[in-house]
Amino acid sequence: MREKDLERLRQLLVARRTTMEATIARLQQDLRSSADTSADPVDHAVSSYEKHELHQQADQSRRQLRLLDDALQRLDAGNYGECAACGNDIAIARLEAIPWARYCVTCQEIQEQGTMVKG
Repeated sequence: MREKDLERLRQLLVARRTTMEATIARLQQDLRSSADTSADPVDHAVSSYEKHELHQQADQSRRQLRLLDDALQRLDAGNYGECAACGNDIAIARLEAIPWARYCVTCQEIQEQGTMVKG
C-alpha cells in the first residue's frame, strides 16, 4: 500500500476515533443526568428503557473505539490493510468504507458464513 494511502487512512481512523470519544462522553453525560425521580410507574418504565438504550449505545461505541484502536495498532505495526486470514491486501475501497476491517471481502464472507477455520 502506498504511503499516502496509509496516511489518509490514518487520518480517517484518528478522526473517527475522536468522534467516537466525543460520542462516548456525551452518552456518559446523558446517563449521569438521567435521574429518575418519578413516582409514576409508566414514567419510571420509560426512564428505565431510555437508560437501557443509552447503556447499549455506550457499549457499542466502546466496542467501536476498540476496533479503531486495534486498526491504529496494526497501522503502527506495519500490517494494516493485510487480511488477518489469508494475508492478501484488503482493497483500499473497503478500508475507506470500513477502516477497521481485518479481513478482505472474501474472507469476511467466509467468516460470516461460519466456515472459516481459525488457525
